[in-house]
Amino acid sequence: AIDTQSTFLSCTSELIQDTSGNQLRPISTFNALQVSDLTLDTTRPSLLNFSIDLNQGFIILSFDETVDVSTLIFNQILLVNRLDFLSNVSSISNFGDQYHVLTGGIVMGDDGILITIQLNSSDLNEIKRKDLCTNLLREKNCYLKISNSTIKDIQGNAVVGIDNIAIQSNRFIPDITPPFIMSFSEFNLQHQTLTLQYDETVNISTFEFASISLQTFFENPEYSITLTGGVILNTNSHMITIRMSEFDITAIKSHPKVCKQRNVCWLNLSGDSFQDMAGNPADGILSGKSMYVMRFVKDTLPPYLLYWDISVDNGTLWFYFNEPVTLNSPGILPISFHPSHDSFITYTLMEESMNIVIIKDVVLTLAHNDLLSIRETDFIKSNNDSYITFPSTLLSDTALPPNSVIPISLPLAMLVRYHYPDKSGPILLRSTLDLNADELTLVFDEPIIPSTINFSYITLSSSNLISSTSSQNLTGGVIIDANFSNFITIQLTRSDLILLKNHIGYKSEFDQVYTSLKMS
Repeated sequence: AIDTQSTFLSCTSELIQDTSGNQLRPISTFNALQVSDLTLDTTRPSLLNFSIDLNQGFIILSFDETVDVSTLIFNQILLVNRLDFLSNVSSISNFGDQYHVLTGGIVMGDDGILITIQLNSSDLNEIKRKDLCTNLLREKNCYLKISNSTIKDIQGNAVVGIDNIAIQSNRFIPDITPPFIMSFSEFNLQHQTLTLQYDETVNISTFEFASISLQTFFENPEYSITLTGGVILNTNSHMITIRMSEFDITAIKSHPKVCKQRNVCWLNLSGDSFQDMAGNPADGILSGKSMYVMRFVKDTLPPYLLYWDISVDNGTLWFYFNEPVTLNSPGILPISFHPSHDSFITYTLMEESMNIVIIKDVVLTLAHNDLLSIRETDFIKSNNDSYITFPSTLLSDTALPPNSVIPISLPLAMLVRYHYPDKSGPILLRSTLDLNADELTLVFDEPIIPSTINFSYITLSSSNLISSTSSQNLTGGVIIDANFSNFITIQLTRSDLILLKNHIGYKSEFDQVYTSLKMS
């Protein structure tokens, strides 16, 4: 019925009677009567009201006449959160939380006055995420606008747009379905994140980290680790990416099995982990139904040293790395010390040390000879002259396969963070008196400065009980070897030798000699 050439009428005899009761002569479809005058429909359809079902994801539009569903343009439909929302469909985009323009959907049914739209998952999740049509505020924040281009009637008349005052939903079905986890999408050791996919938008402020456990198998796992904290990197969404806490990622990386590789990385989720935007708590994962990670990103980043400390007093080195590490092999560690960041003056460890690895920290107890050698150097004396270098072969992280540490080399040697100086005085271990060479040798537990010796503080005695009749204080002497060392040899003076031989009575190598030192 678009013109006279395409509009004909047929009828049966039962259509009408005349005043005498005679029935109408029928007009068959083979001899239909052409219309003589046709007045086309020029009235534009109007939207009367709409309803929304957030549980099933439907919007139903009610018009005052039949409309052509094939002419529906989804992105001309705008949901807004207030009656007097001023912007129209053509002037905004989907970047605000107070409105949403449909991006697509499916029309359920044929032409008619009621048009049912099945929302696509993207639109449904965004509507739930935004401040639109929420359960508690439905009467105050669920309105709709359409443009003139939204839909047409059968005659091609464009709908009357609603650009000024939006219309309120006349029927609202809230979301009462709990959110459901669809997949353990990714576990990323590189970025220290895990990603979960839900079937609808969830409220990140309701998340409980302790609801997530990572385990080695989907049922009866040998090992599992429960999260203690973290940060959710996105806003409310159906895709949730969690950056695990430093404590948790350290526990995972240092564990020998949990999520070390994809085949031992499963996720278990207890109930009430999340709520959706309507406040419905998420269902947990049933026992024995843990989820296998879909994408596993292994750790390929090398560990690196954050800072290091040294105690020259007790010979301890502390290394602090950014992640769990393990020493590559026992033995002498290839660690060198320097007086500045670019100095080729160096001392490299010569003996095997005692090593303890405590997750991310390595504690070394230096061998005695290395400690003595370090004390003998003219650097490693303070926070300003203690630098360190080592190669990439020193250690690795705990990844599979392991990543070697970033080496520290010249001219970028690393300065010590805390330097604990040697505060323990030297201890005299033994002494040797040679009356043939007229020499006294003193052996200490660490290097000493020869020029600091006060000869008058040295007492020689024939007994371990010092008395005026059995002992003699030196009056002087000459240090034969003036280098820094843990022993010194003193050339005795003639007067001291005479007193020692005459007063104390040292006559042969078989006589006992005792040496004492007075503290200055």
